[in-house]
Amino acid sequence: MKQIQYILASLFIILGAFEGYSQEWTVPENEAAVVSPLPFNNATVREGKTVYEKNCKSCHGEPGKNNAIVLVPPPPDMASEKMQANTDGGMFYKVTNGRGAMPTFKPTLSETQIWQVINFIRKFDPRNAGKLIETALLKGKLSAAIDKDSTAIDIVAEVQNSPGIYSRLTNTTVFVQVKKAFGFLDIGKALTNADGKARFEIPKGLAGNVDGKADFVVTLGDDFEKTTAEVPGIKVAAPLGENPLASRSVLWSTNDRTQNWLLFSYFFVTGLVWLTIIYIVLQISKIPKAGK
Repeated sequence: MKQIQYILASLFIILGAFEGYSQEWTVPENEAAVVSPLPFNNATVREGKTVYEKNCKSCHGEPGKNNAIVLVPPPPDMASEKMQANTDGGMFYKVTNGRGAMPTFKPTLSETQIWQVINFIRKFDPRNAGKLIETALLKGKLSAAIDKDSTAIDIVAEVQNSPGIYSRLTNTTVFVQVKKAFGFLDIGKALTNADGKARFEIPKGLAGNVDGKADFVVTLGDDFEKTTAEVPGIKVAAPLGENPLASRSVLWSTNDRTQNWLLFSYFFVTGLVWLTIIYIVLQISKIPKAGK
């Protein structure tokens, strides 16, 4: 009889944990009613994207790709109806305070940065389609190459003034991405000089693929038509060895941003759940013998 009681108690604990995760996240009415104080424009969305790439993408994945990290419950996709159903104040409250596997960002992000992230998320709301295109997009041109020491990427940016006529693009931000398991991750940016040239230093400790190499892509901002320059197969780290799935490059992260608490929590909770299930199954298998 005691064995049955232990089994039932364990089941209730597991079910209770899942029930707690599945409960709707209620936001106080006064918090939910808050409206974003930032204008919804290309500048605030661009800044929000930078903050999102560094702090949110490792769990939520790339908006619209449904490639969030495997958790229970799964982190919602930023472009999903579930996410867009939140009010501005509701999102601000959740990002600020956190709950369960969702950490609190109050100690690490300013209020302005959180609102910028919310503006970036709102970019994927169908109701905002077309609102960010204030003027015709510029046509740009990029070229990029690794330097002789393989420590930096040299970039040249140009803009079209008239059909077929280009001039150097000065004092303009270019963005650098690296290919990861689920797509491309922003890792930094650089500013072009008076000659339209920029130099991007590759972060030390950047995780590569199985062979220790990385594929880089340089892009222009949202004011330009889609323009890219590729710098593939650059050696950035030692080979990962025989078990690439255990490497941090599988996640949306670079080495200096890897969320070790998340990895530990995920594997610890997953292991604990499986151990509990195995224990319950073993105890159930003993019930017939105990009855005899």
